[in-house]
Amino acid sequence: DFICNVAVGTDVTADQLKAKYDAVLLSTGATKPRDLPIEGRELNNVHFAMTFLGQMQRALFNQNPELMDNCISFRTPFKGNKDWKVTSDGTYIDVKDKNVVVIGGGDTGTDCTATSLRHGCKSLVNLELMDKPPDSRDDVANAWPAYPRIFRTDYGQEEVKDRDGADPRKYAVMTKRFIDDGAGNVKAIEIINLKVARDDNGKPTIAEVPGSEQIIPCDVIILAMGFVGPEQQLLQDFAVETTKQSNVKALHGSNGDGFATSQKGIFAAGDCRRGQSLVVWAINEGQRAADAVNKYLLSCRAEDAARAVRDGVQSGRTAMGGGRRGLHTSAQEPSSDTK
Repeated sequence: DFICNVAVGTDVTADQLKAKYDAVLLSTGATKPRDLPIEGRELNNVHFAMTFLGQMQRALFNQNPELMDNCISFRTPFKGNKDWKVTSDGTYIDVKDKNVVVIGGGDTGTDCTATSLRHGCKSLVNLELMDKPPDSRDDVANAWPAYPRIFRTDYGQEEVKDRDGADPRKYAVMTKRFIDDGAGNVKAIEIINLKVARDDNGKPTIAEVPGSEQIIPCDVIILAMGFVGPEQQLLQDFAVETTKQSNVKALHGSNGDGFATSQKGIFAAGDCRRGQSLVVWAINEGQRAADAVNKYLLSCRAEDAARAVRDGVQSGRTAMGGGRRGLHTSAQEPSSDTK
């Protein structure tokens, strides 16, 4: 069963889940965003990336799923009635005709760039802490088989270039402060250029360039600087051990092994276990974790059967582990009426 609109830890507790199910798989992702605690962080219109992106998706689906068809190209305006932007909690971050600054140059920053463009933002600047990557791989500092660190232009930047005539990215800059308009709203951002040097292994060191401060006017700032791990409260509720990076401590495995946490019957997979990563890893870990949970449940059935024999109770239901609540396994021999 898929049970939607449930906040685990609020609508249902960890203890309730452990009491009802023999195995629980945590696959909550790594959604705790990296913050930027500088002067002016408390100002209005400074948002985390996932707040901005998540409310956009919810607003579209709450109004009409067909509106998603209008997200294919920034040249196609949104359609629908005047209330299409209202989310389920009545909030919405609208950047139409606004000057937007996106801080962070990864995939999430790209999505924020493209989404802002689809809103119809007035201007957009994308800030990146590190220097601009080279056009070709450094065969010494970035040798194969390491992922090639080369300059790329993703769909979000391509669309801004198509509309505005220039790439929106500024490389090797650090944000110094957010500037107040006098009424508690952000009106500009101060940045400074950085000098980035790399050692023989490609490890960077950065230093501010004195006198290179710049002020960029803006109405909205979106923080897309990555994630620092999964939300911790649920992990605390399940009392699972975590790593130094605050991820769930569980080994990767295959063929039914791995993904078990420090608590019996509690498993973890995906970004909450390995940290922020790509969807291909989530798919891989989901499949392998399912095998691990299945193997665990089968071992529980064997323990039940052995215990039943020891206790002199050999009812068919108990011996087959019918009381176990978990995954159905295709490894189980079919019954005689289906052979």
